[in-house]
Amino acid sequence: MGDTMNYKNLLMTMIGLTFVSLLFASCDTLQPSPASAPDVPTSTPAPEATIPISQVETGIDYANVEGLATKLDGYTPSEEGSWPVVIVAHGMDQSRFKLMRLAKAIASEGAVVYNIDVAYSFPFITGVERIACAVRFARATAVDYGGDPSQIILVGYSAGAVTGAVVGLAGDDFEEGCAVTDASALPDAMVLFEGPYDYTVKATCVDHTVLEDTDPEVWEAVNPYSHIGRNPDLQVRLLHGDDNDTACYDILPQASIDFHQALAEAGYDLSLIHI
Repeated sequence: MGDTMNYKNLLMTMIGLTFVSLLFASCDTLQPSPASAPDVPTSTPAPEATIPISQVETGIDYANVEGLATKLDGYTPSEEGSWPVVIVAHGMDQSRFKLMRLAKAIASEGAVVYNIDVAYSFPFITGVERIACAVRFARATAVDYGGDPSQIILVGYSAGAVTGAVVGLAGDDFEEGCAVTDASALPDAMVLFEGPYDYTVKATCVDHTVLEDTDPEVWEAVNPYSHIGRNPDLQVRLLHGDDNDTACYDILPQASIDFHQALAEAGYDLSLIHI
């Protein structure tokens, strides 16, 4: 068990470094408040790919939420093995093709990768359901591609990070429209890049905070903070870039610092990296 967890930690670090290599050029370190106890590592360039990959299949249906078919592409190392399994979830107004390069890079470092489509709409509950379905699908099918279903890692970007955070903490609560329903939707680890975890983005964007008054039940479901304390063995790596996003989706580093602090106070194994 110890060897498995050490390998998982190495893979988690590698995925973070892959983000650095593919998405940003410079790096520095976020300074979380003293209450967020874990040390904050500084990112370094990602290693070169070492393992050829094979594209497993494209356009696989893994869920149907509110009548919308949801697809994924799969990648696996060409070498045989019992590889960790990674689900990659894109951001708002994107598709799985946006993160295809990242998915391939992760696979080439030694993982079976499911690169998923998530069609987000307000509120993000359907996004949460789709990602939960993807985790279930990956856990049920990974062995067919040389993956280890006991090592499931969720990677989320932007909207994929905030909805992925809910799945990481409480994924078994969500199964609407899943192609597979008899497998757990709780990942073993997650890497989240620049998510609006408190939903305090500019008013011109999707503003979920109105749900606190208009639909508190849905607000609790989609709010990652509501689920902190669940899935206590989850490993978490938070990544954040600079604060110069698009005019609408301007996610400040404080969003990751605050979420990191809340998770640290609950005792999760986590770190925070600014890239």
